[in-house]
Amino acid sequence: MSVLNFENTNYISGKYPLFLGQELCLNDEINVTYPEIESIKNRQQSAFWLSTEYSFEDDRVDLQEAPTSESDVMILNLLAQMALDSLASRSIIELFGPLVSNPELHSWFLVQSFFEDIHAATYSRIIRSACVDSQSVLERGMNNLEVFERTKKIAEVFNELKKITGEHMYKGGVENTYTVRKALLKAVFALYALEQISFNASFAATFALAETGKYQTIGQAVSAIAADETMHAEGDLIVFKCMMREDDYAVIFEDNKEEFRDLFVAITQQEHNWSEYIFSDGRKILGLNEHLLKEYVNYVAAPCYKNLGFDWEQSFGEIPASNPLPYMDKYLNRDSVAAAPQEIQVNNYRVGQVDDDISDDEEFDF
Repeated sequence: MSVLNFENTNYISGKYPLFLGQELCLNDEINVTYPEIESIKNRQQSAFWLSTEYSFEDDRVDLQEAPTSESDVMILNLLAQMALDSLASRSIIELFGPLVSNPELHSWFLVQSFFEDIHAATYSRIIRSACVDSQSVLERGMNNLEVFERTKKIAEVFNELKKITGEHMYKGGVENTYTVRKALLKAVFALYALEQISFNASFAATFALAETGKYQTIGQAVSAIAADETMHAEGDLIVFKCMMREDDYAVIFEDNKEEFRDLFVAITQQEHNWSEYIFSDGRKILGLNEHLLKEYVNYVAAPCYKNLGFDWEQSFGEIPASNPLPYMDKYLNRDSVAAAPQEIQVNNYRVGQVDDDISDDEEFDF
């Protein structure tokens, strides 16, 4: 094993397999095997932002003045989102990276991991800034089984891949076997379900609270996170489709289709369970209830099933024909909640955006 594998010959053909090929050498963006992966990576990089752009002083007042039935929803939801993003930020590049043999895929996983770390840090910063006793809130999260139950199934799949990655790193590599490729495919599915289903279900409660006119900076910060997660879910699906064009991944997918579908059913069930929990013990949100949240879970989960050719799980109920939570469209479009800095406490505004509005023939004097 080598950090820079000078014996890599893929640059000659210009074709780099996604996983389990020759170890990488140069970051070859001259020969791009999958331009769709490079494109999603560039789009995400152009949306760079940081949690330090936001000040949560007003949200701190909102939380202090809110009844426990409301503040509990916000705090528990933030803790769950923090747990999910911590899982993602610690898993993507660390688990997939050692097995990647394609430069643009390696870059995409690096960027994806970096943004997940921004998300986890943002939730942590919200808790530190907006909660009077942030340490007790953290301890509450660490001792809340329901918070970590949402990560359980996805963590199980990632741990399966972790064993394989460990063998690769510490035992001199792993063979490109059916079992290893199946584990990779399943982990990509788990990541897709995390970013398309679990995260979106969390956002629904946060944005419902912002709709009351309070928690405005939290709403804007989480809107930035939601925009990233939408892009990440798109990227996960792109990676899956690229995998279908290599080796026998298509055969593995068909052989194990029911097992992979069961993974999505389990993750959807986790979100239904959370919908029940978040509204238990007298907790409530104006404009949102358990039934509506479960409907929204179905609404965001159904495209996953369809995109992968899985039958819908009828025990979850009907798939809504339209968005049961129309307010979500506003928050999932970051531009529609990008208020002027003087309107919301934002320290920096839309940094890192790519603006290519200069004509090719325009001249500059220096």
